[in-house]
Amino acid sequence: MPFIQKDLPQYHYADDDGLIGLRGAMYYFQNIHTWHLHSIDKGNDVLPQKYEAGWIYTRYHVVLKQKMDYRGELTLRAWMEPYRQPVLVNENIEILQHGKIAACGKFFLQAAEPGISNSGGVIYNRIAKRLCQRKE
Repeated sequence: MPFIQKDLPQYHYADDDGLIGLRGAMYYFQNIHTWHLHSIDKGNDVLPQKYEAGWIYTRYHVVLKQKMDYRGELTLRAWMEPYRQPVLVNENIEILQHGKIAACGKFFLQAAEPGISNSGGVIYNRIAKRLCQRKE
């Protein structure tokens, strides 16, 4: 079931033409992702204290289907695919305006312990309590 949030178009997310494009869509993607993780108590504000880890964006994919205007609210939807590993998250995101998908995409995240290098795909698995190689 997706996490759904309504938002109003923000002028500070606009491109030079006055419409909200790819850059603005990325800001909305980050917003809905943050709100979603906070709603399930897995946000970066509590993760370090509870699990001694934090989320790191490893990849993202965004498709802009149409630029967004200011004539109607935006519906932001986010949902996670089932976990393949306890430290990886794939989150799907859609932005709808006027009943149509304006942008869609996916964030790929992994949990990493503060102070542990993430270079070379090495991450700290808090459940296994060991360093492990990330599988692509």
